[in-house]
Formats: sequence, C-alpha cells, structure tokens
Amino acid sequence: MLKQNNQSKENENTPQIIILSIGSNIGKSQENINSAIEIMQEVGIIRNVRTSSFFSTEPVGFSSNNWFYNIAVSATTYLTYYQFLFFAKSIEYQFGRKVKISLSDRVLDIDILFFDNIVVSNKLLTIPHPKLQERNFVLIPLNEIEPDFMHPILNKTIAELLKSTNDFSEVNRLAI
Repeated sequence: MLKQNNQSKENENTPQIIILSIGSNIGKSQENINSAIEIMQEVGIIRNVRTSSFFSTEPVGFSSNNWFYNIAVSATTYLTYYQFLFFAKSIEYQFGRKVKISLSDRVLDIDILFFDNIVVSNKLLTIPHPKLQERNFVLIPLNEIEPDFMHPILNKTIAELLKSTNDFSEVNRLAI
C-alpha cells in the first residue's frame, strides 16, 4: 500500500490541480457529462476548466452494447481530495447512478485521476487512479489537454504513458 502524502499544501487554501476522467454510456451521455461539469463550475468546486474533445469508446473489461462517451477535465479546486470525492459521488447519484458496481454500464462516472502530485492509497481512494496508464479511454482524452503532466509514481508524462500502453481498445474522437 502506498503511503499518503502530507496534505499540508491542501490546507494552505491554495488551489490544487485536479484532473478527472468523466464517462457515461446510459441515457443522454454527452448531456450527462456536460451537466456534471456545469454543476461543478456553478457551485465553485472547479475553476479554470479545460476539457478534451468527446470520445466514443468501447467498454473495457465487460461486455455491453452501449459504448461510452468519455472526456478528460483539467481544473483547479480549493477542496481537499476527500471533499471532492464526496461531491463527485453525490453528483453521480443525482444523475441516477446506483451503488458502485465495478465494470458495468454507468449513467455517470467521475474519476479523480490526479490531485496535484499527491499520492493516496486507502480503502476510500487511490490517487493517481491505479489503472489510468492501462486505459486508452483515459489516456487519449487526457493527452489532448495534459500531454506533459508527469505521473508522480511512474515518472512518465501522459504522452509517454500513451505511447507505452498495451490497450488496443477502440477510442474515436467525436466531431462536434
């Protein structure tokens, strides 16, 4: 288990960089994702928001006829990572997400990929997201907005992680 980094920077009331992966494959997926981002901005939990293009992605790790829509989001927040996690989960449930069932269809899925360069690993949360380097549906959108972001454990940029991934699942940029 990785140790939890000192949170002193979080408590200095300075903005933290937060990088998210947001996906949906049930209902009006693009609308769900856009609405979730709007809610987070309206209540002020994220600022200085940059989003990737939308990508259509095949389900990974389970079978479904419903492909996902995925994006990456880079922003700043004044929340701690636990506060953000609580808020993100409450948004997911507002959209109708049920108790988390791994590898299943989702009306909305908000994953914290990175929180500055903080490393956390416990029963509630793992940052950086433990499988992001194995998933094209995360890496391709993320590479579009943060190719030079350095993974604090693997010491590779997002662009380097994308070049070395063994994931060959289909990821298609959507024309908007």
